[in-house]
Amino acid sequence: MSRDVGALGERTVATWCSQAGMAVNSSDEDKRGWDHLIEFTLTDEETEITGAPPDRDFREVKSFVQVKSTDSQGERVSIKLSNWKYLTTGTHHPCFILRLEFDGEDEPQRAYLIHVGEGLIEKVLKRLREVSGEDTQLHETYVSVTYGEEESLENESGHALRAAIVETIAGNPIRYKEWKRSHLTEVGYEGATLRVQGHAEVPSDYEGSPEEFIADLSAGLQSSIDLEVDEAQDLRFDDPTTLSSFPDQIRLNHKPETEKVKLIFSAGRYTRERITVDLYRPDEFIKEVPDGKRKIRFSMAGADLILAEGNQPLILNMKLPTEATLPLADLQPVAKLVLFLQEMYDKDQQFTVEVRDLTETSSGDGKHEIVRLSGSNFQPKATLEMLAHRIRNAWKVWKDLDMQGQVEMTVPHILENWEEYCLLKKAFRSEEVPVSLEYGLYKTYEEIYGTATPTVAIPHPFILEAATHGLIAGLVLIGEPEALGKKEGLHHYELVAKDTEIVYSDTFLKDAETPFNDVMEIRELCAERMEDESIFVHITTPPDEYHPK
Repeated sequence: MSRDVGALGERTVATWCSQAGMAVNSSDEDKRGWDHLIEFTLTDEETEITGAPPDRDFREVKSFVQVKSTDSQGERVSIKLSNWKYLTTGTHHPCFILRLEFDGEDEPQRAYLIHVGEGLIEKVLKRLREVSGEDTQLHETYVSVTYGEEESLENESGHALRAAIVETIAGNPIRYKEWKRSHLTEVGYEGATLRVQGHAEVPSDYEGSPEEFIADLSAGLQSSIDLEVDEAQDLRFDDPTTLSSFPDQIRLNHKPETEKVKLIFSAGRYTRERITVDLYRPDEFIKEVPDGKRKIRFSMAGADLILAEGNQPLILNMKLPTEATLPLADLQPVAKLVLFLQEMYDKDQQFTVEVRDLTETSSGDGKHEIVRLSGSNFQPKATLEMLAHRIRNAWKVWKDLDMQGQVEMTVPHILENWEEYCLLKKAFRSEEVPVSLEYGLYKTYEEIYGTATPTVAIPHPFILEAATHGLIAGLVLIGEPEALGKKEGLHHYELVAKDTEIVYSDTFLKDAETPFNDVMEIRELCAERMEDESIFVHITTPPDEYHPK
């Protein structure tokens, strides 16, 4: 009577697991592809996962093992394709074939642990793809695998079996499962994973033609398109297979790649602006855009610039946030661009737009003239031109303080403080600054100084808070006051000054301590720095009531 070598192998596995501190659960049926579920907890020596609290302790190892026992030597083992299917795709836990060779003895003479890993997964999945669509029973089809010294256990024991499993998963069950999950998703695909045939549906709220929509999609101005699906094919192993179950409609999300380039706007020899932008690289969608409809999109903080073929060659889409805090330096490109375009429009002047690689060499490599336009092609709105001027004024003030790269602010801040920035910019650059300043006094000039028309020097303090800094500047305004009459108990005067002098300026981190307790101390500092014969007038109205007009 021949002996049952299979049962001998089963008992061997149970004994080995007891030796090495592993729990083993046997499968009642072999239909799932495995005979034994072997479980154990990694020790500190077996893993780098140490010191984790119980709720984050992921050192538990589960491995599915099919045992193949024989009384003869060999180098190949054959297993049903139905069993292979589970061992490859049925679980993300590690799976193995344990080959035990007894040679007629009661103990195994040789043991091999074959890992169902990268190569075997690909082999099995490819075979499953080959038999798909055929009248094939998976349990009647076999796939064999070879083994040799590389799969041999160090010795015939449970400790050697455990060590081989630990080495296979590199002591990290979580990382192993992540690898297997990823490999199952990617194996057999080169490039595209699906081929979908159908027809595109332009969104109902899009106002342009289908050709215009595809042009916007290629430039990243539209992010998705709906596709009515007629047929979908899976492209694994270069063997397209029609998918019987697939949504009737899918949304293709689209985001072209971008790269940093430099745009140069030129008009004649001397008028030139350079700005760094993101160029949206057109991809395969551009092939579907008819000649005369194509678009190139450039993005900068606060705006998109679109150069297009057809009747509207230049489009500037503003998207400045109203609440977000932005680095002042990031607002410069769009401000410079708007002011350049306004100048071209006012002069009705021709200009060119070039795109250059940021790594351009002195020989001019990477320089491409992409369009030549007339100034009449684009006129910024008056509000946009106004905002651009105010951004530039704020930039110049902080640049004079050598702080332009450190300041962040909101667009409302620039709009609300534009008068101060304009005045400071001119004062910092020793330009004439005509300022009209209205203020009130409890007593008339005659009562205070004995004359109705003194030459007055008034220190005008500014406190401008950007997101990261505060600017304090004391300006001395020199001129002759004009009486406006009495109002609400105060004698009102207007001072029109053309000459200014900056007697104090500095920057402070927001919320940091300053050398002053209040605005009056700044005024007093200004007064002390005035010439002795100058007259200092205390302004009794709150500071926010006498901003320059």
